[in-house]
Amino acid sequence: RAAGDGCGNSCRLLAALRGSVGALLEPDAFAALPAGLRWEAIALVGALGAPSSAILDALAKICARAGTDGTAPAGAATDDEASLAYDAVAHVRREISVGAYATFIVAGTGVDSVRASDASCVDILFSRDAGVARLCGALAGAGGGAGGIARSIGPVVENWLVGNYG
Repeated sequence: RAAGDGCGNSCRLLAALRGSVGALLEPDAFAALPAGLRWEAIALVGALGAPSSAILDALAKICARAGTDGTAPAGAATDDEASLAYDAVAHVRREISVGAYATFIVAGTGVDSVRASDASCVDILFSRDAGVARLCGALAGAGGGAGGIARSIGPVVENWLVGNYG
């Protein structure tokens, strides 16, 4: 329940926890965290339910920068941490809009961070292989809800393509 609807201290505590987790998940703050605390911060997203758009955006940025191939920036999340983030958001996906979930799973791949002048569309997708695999896993895990998510992904991908190739 939302703060102010009669749930009192519980809702205020939940809002404060979400705000604290959101601050920890900002990419610069996340990069400075010890590995164990990174896992805890990501896991709290699933435990607290219904993440805000700011938390989803921060998680997507973390996932987009993730990698183990030596090209990830210093302090970037590992592929395992990015997978945990996808799992945490999948756990609460019924509590957020389909559009917000679709935006998260596409933005988390990192494909939108590469410009067309840098590589072809195929090269971009292959360079973000782990991210695209997480996106496919998210769609497969959506089960019967995948149709709605797939329809929501269309405009997100179209905006990325028009911005890069249009």
